[in-house]
Amino acid sequence: MRTKLYIYNPYPSVGGSETTLLRFINSIDKNKYDVILLSLKNNINVFAKIKFIRLNSISTLLSFFKIRKIILKDNSRNIIFFSTQYFVNIWSIIFLNKIGNIKIFIYEIVHPIELDYGFSFLEFLKKKNYKISCH
Repeated sequence: MRTKLYIYNPYPSVGGSETTLLRFINSIDKNKYDVILLSLKNNINVFAKIKFIRLNSISTLLSFFKIRKIILKDNSRNIIFFSTQYFVNIWSIIFLNKIGNIKIFIYEIVHPIELDYGFSFLEFLKKKNYKISCH
């Protein structure tokens, strides 16, 4: 049985994280993995042999209620959930870590120094909390 690989990129745009994600997706053996790309936006490049699911949600936090439901309905024996952004990584761990047949793979693409700054006090606290919990 093939492994399901869920990749979540809520707000895709042209940039460093998308370049990293594109390289990663292109390196996946599509004969071994069923790749499902999840996003909050429609304007995302969908690659060959990859299923795309647009999550109808107003925020990353609320989208995880839908993601959890999708994964719980999936009867695959092997499931991997992949995220690359600190705010997605936090919710991934909180919402998905108790699901038995899932492995969570978080990859932080942000340089650690960027976690020392925020546009608001709340964002600063979130980043500091994430940085501390990862060490």
